[in-house]
Amino acid sequence: MFYSRENIVCSDILDCPGVCHGFATRRGGVSVIPEVASMNTAVRMGDTRENVDENIARLASYIGMEGDRAVYSKQVHSTDILNVLPEDTSVDPEIREFDGYVTKCRNIPLLVRAADCVPILFAGVCADGSPVVGAAHAGWRGTVLGIAPKAVERMCGLGMVKDTVRVAVGPSIHECCFEVKEDFIDSVSSLAGKAFAMRHIRQRDGRYFASLQDMNVELLTDAGVSRDRIDVCEDCTAHMSDTYHSHRATKGMRGTGGGIIGIK
Repeated sequence: MFYSRENIVCSDILDCPGVCHGFATRRGGVSVIPEVASMNTAVRMGDTRENVDENIARLASYIGMEGDRAVYSKQVHSTDILNVLPEDTSVDPEIREFDGYVTKCRNIPLLVRAADCVPILFAGVCADGSPVVGAAHAGWRGTVLGIAPKAVERMCGLGMVKDTVRVAVGPSIHECCFEVKEDFIDSVSSLAGKAFAMRHIRQRDGRYFASLQDMNVELLTDAGVSRDRIDVCEDCTAHMSDTYHSHRATKGMRGTGGGIIGIK
């Protein structure tokens, strides 16, 4: 179940020892341009790098971590996932391209940025009880190509016992607002099959609407993640664009939110 806490929303499914996490709202940042105010995690609409850096630091502080070690990147709707090591905290995020991260290192927050796309956070433990965490940015293409189950697989590669994984699917655009065209149906069908597309794209009054949340849940459960270990936030970013940044609701005149997770 999701709940609100000091400018962020969290999932109780990730409230486990050593792990801290949260999903950004529009509150609690320093950006003042109306379209991006106030919590904005990406430079756009004239917001400054200094503001964004301070916002990320504040977002990390809301989950109890230090923001100057946060790892994030340019996101390109891929399924590329970085195994984060301490040296990655010193790399300029603008010179690398990843849409997911996993780590067992402590004190390194993992940040994925989103403004309608699906931010997904993961946590699990190794056989010795040590935690492993992950984060993924899942737009429609990353979703269909399976970035979520790939993140679980990469966490298992770090020693995580698969049955321990917990997943929080954060605030994102929901079926109520995610209208798509027939070319979208064709694209999803070509990547994941017609049956998959039609399970998650519904027709209403001659229009088509897609559920990225249901797509991610199906792909995760098909990969062996128990459904009762997946928590899906019911908040639609487009429907609630006063609370979250939404690309679709604002026709691109917006800031960027996302999800952050780390090991204390």
